[in-house]
Amino acid sequence: MEKCLGMEGTVINVDSQYDSRVRLIGLEKMWSWHPCSLILVKKNSSDDDEQSAESTDLKLDGSGQTEMLEALLSLLGTDSGKGDGSGQTEMLEALLSLLGTDSGEGDGSGPTGLAKSLLSLLKTEAGNSSDSDSGEGGEESQLIKAAKRGNVERVVEILSISPEKANAKIGGKTALHGAAVQGHLEVVQALLESGAEIEITDDDGDTPLHYSIGGDEPAITKYLIGKGADINRGNDKGRRAIHQAAYKGFVDCARVLINHGCDVNVQDTEGDTPLHYAITKSKVDIVELLVKVPDLDVTLADKRQYTALQYAALMDKPE
Repeated sequence: MEKCLGMEGTVINVDSQYDSRVRLIGLEKMWSWHPCSLILVKKNSSDDDEQSAESTDLKLDGSGQTEMLEALLSLLGTDSGKGDGSGQTEMLEALLSLLGTDSGEGDGSGPTGLAKSLLSLLKTEAGNSSDSDSGEGGEESQLIKAAKRGNVERVVEILSISPEKANAKIGGKTALHGAAVQGHLEVVQALLESGAEIEITDDDGDTPLHYSIGGDEPAITKYLIGKGADINRGNDKGRRAIHQAAYKGFVDCARVLINHGCDVNVQDTEGDTPLHYAITKSKVDIVELLVKVPDLDVTLADKRQYTALQYAALMDKPE
């Protein structure tokens, strides 16, 4: 995908793993990109163009997180302090400050801890829109909204009246998917006790276990496995939970999966193993975790006939 760097395109949607689905200008095929590989590009309006000068496109930058943070701060009307040597940590703190959240400054968490704080806040805000859990929409809509927000009382109330709604879908997703990705353990428990199917899938074949990985919620991952979730079940692209943990670099989730005996050598429809994902996405912590598994097979090749170690060599990643 290196040839795509610098190209402009439009974000069509965001998938269950928080990657942006982008259609590049001049290309019909859509690609999934990590948000940190995209930057906003402002377009100037012309006299005969009704498009506002404030509208934006996205550009594949490839330079990492800093530009994405600066774009976010710019949209919020705040100077990032670029040029003062403050770097990513101060920008993250500025974002958290604008959103009314204590950054935890002084606890030694650094940029990683601040990024997790920001992600946690954004996940919470995504589940706390101005819509009420009751009174608007049908029971299915109310149930899924309540599950995403962690409103276990409302979830139990709805299911006590209409238990058949436990597996209702909106947009291909159920209440259990929403609760799993947001990390609401009590809601997950209530849904399963009310008949929610632990292996139910969305339109891409992702189960609630996949969603718990996407949300970096190891406690949910562990609970679902304990309740019988298939740890090695793949989605429509053959990606297992361990693939997703490796792709995202979510070490705690990966550790839970490995400790419960997941297959670390499993291949997706392209032949990629979790080690392929970890190496190509530069997730060193995941690589270190995987190589400690006794039965890891480093000789497995993908459909392009490359092993994970060959990718590491091509990318000059000896670690």
